[in-house]
Amino acid sequence: MTFNQSVTPSEAITAPPSHTAHRKRIVAAVAGFSALAVLVVYCSRTRNDQIYITQLENLGAIIGYEDTLKRVRNFTPRSARRYLPTGPHGVVTGVGFFGPRPTDADLLLPLSHLPNLRQIQLSNTLISDEILKPICRLQSLFLLQLESTKISDNGVKQLSTNRSITHLFLDNTPITDTAVIHLAKMGQLDSLSLSNTSVTDESVEHLLAMPHLRILDVTGTQITSAGINRLKAKGTIELCTGLSSR
Repeated sequence: MTFNQSVTPSEAITAPPSHTAHRKRIVAAVAGFSALAVLVVYCSRTRNDQIYITQLENLGAIIGYEDTLKRVRNFTPRSARRYLPTGPHGVVTGVGFFGPRPTDADLLLPLSHLPNLRQIQLSNTLISDEILKPICRLQSLFLLQLESTKISDNGVKQLSTNRSITHLFLDNTPITDTAVIHLAKMGQLDSLSLSNTSVTDESVEHLLAMPHLRILDVTGTQITSAGINRLKAKGTIELCTGLSSR
């Protein structure tokens, strides 16, 4: 018996009632099994997500949810803590650590299974370049804080393949001018914080080439007054230098 078999009006009229009822039962059964399969997959994914969420919470993470998330466009460097959303329901879209110091081994698996993350705060944690492998694949991520970690030039090279991050914090990391060459490939960047890094005037040209960069923190870097003046001359960058303006 085939479900796609065409039936003429006369055949439909003369078809035995038992045949029609049997056919309806088969169609209903198929629909029921399909719905059950979808439900099982959904429940399985939800249960697995909850396992990873619980792992993060046990590590001391603050979890943000879609129902409380508000995309933030205007903020100053190092003030992003208040923008990490928290809430009881919805898809997990934010993860942050404010105190606990997880490692790559702690985070690799959970972050690999939460594809809807939009905000990640890993400042002052014990992570390295290894954690950027799952992070760079997150296509909804727009805010990433990596201050005071071991993220290096090679890590930033990995990260430069991401095309969704618009706010990036790399303060107090061992990056150099090489990292800024890779950052220049992230044309979508809106806010970039590089304070207390080894960045020099060699990076100025690459920073000027970033088409959407609005906020830049170079406090405590090796960029000279001449380099600062070049950045200011662009006129579209809100610059934080740690120097008093005159």
